Amino acid sequence: MSGLLLLASLLPLLALCIYDPESFRLAWNEGRGGLMFVAFFVVFEWILEGGALRKGPTKGGLAAYIGLLASISAFYAARYSLGLGELLASAAEGLGIPGVLNWIWMWEYIAFSLYLIGVVAALFGPGALRSICAGPIYGLGMASILLLDALFPYESIGPLHSMALAIVGIVVALAPLAGIRLVDAPSMNVPRPSLRYSGNSLWVWGRDGFIILGINWPCVGVLSMLIYSLIIAVMMIKLDAPLRRKIAYAALGAIGTFAINVLRIFSIVYYTAHISIDVKIFHELIGEALFLAWVSAFLALVVAVEGGIAKRERALRGPGAGD
Repeated sequence: MSGLLLLASLLPLLALCIYDPESFRLAWNEGRGGLMFVAFFVVFEWILEGGALRKGPTKGGLAAYIGLLASISAFYAARYSLGLGELLASAAEGLGIPGVLNWIWMWEYIAFSLYLIGVVAALFGPGALRSICAGPIYGLGMASILLLDALFPYESIGPLHSMALAIVGIVVALAPLAGIRLVDAPSMNVPRPSLRYSGNSLWVWGRDGFIILGINWPCVGVLSMLIYSLIIAVMMIKLDAPLRRKIAYAALGAIGTFAINVLRIFSIVYYTAHISIDVKIFHELIGEALFLAWVSAFLALVVAVEGGIAKRERALRGPGAGD
């Protein structure tokens, strides 16, 4: 029963998707698309660990669940019918926050993440948050990056901007491997496809036209690194494994996440160079899709490896040994 109620808790998101599908852009800072990944992580962890959780809510838990469902529904009703969005925009302007839209989206991610935390605690007990936590962590991680982007857009944060410059350098080094020539200066007869870079700007002469790609810190996967760090920290707490193995998992995951960020920017450059300079839809799809696929595969791999190790250890102890 609790599993069905957990799935039912995602119905407000489905209703929003039907009512306002345009708001579910997959670009991380342009809509609610990231909330679909929050929901995915909730379902993913339920499939992995739901069998070990409490099967049914208590009476008090069920009442709390109904109250939470009503609260999130009221929040979205206020967002569309009572001017909540305009009120949040006015607050941002009053506080001198430059990124008004990101400020508004931030509060949506906070509201939905806190709602899911309450739902999990109500249905399975507070202890279940150790098992089903990746979704809310992802949502709160998104909210923190949206806040940073609202307060410090583009190149405002030096250390994060340095990460953008480093990834640009790697992408430029890889470009010749994809048949993209590097040029020192623009001219009338630049062979196509070609690439020139200056700072965090990539000048791409593609087969379909010319485009300048500005690579700022929000674009290079700072979000994914933050969310990965939060997820892996919680996973390491939950994982029953020696410290050395936990460190190895964390390091492997960090390297993989950084590589995915490089691959994402490289894919966009390849797309503009060889396919089309109309990169908006591709840019919106590739980022979160790659990260979602990677982190899901990584978590499943860790679970499978640890399950295999535990099975082998039980076999070595023999049938007469206790667990």
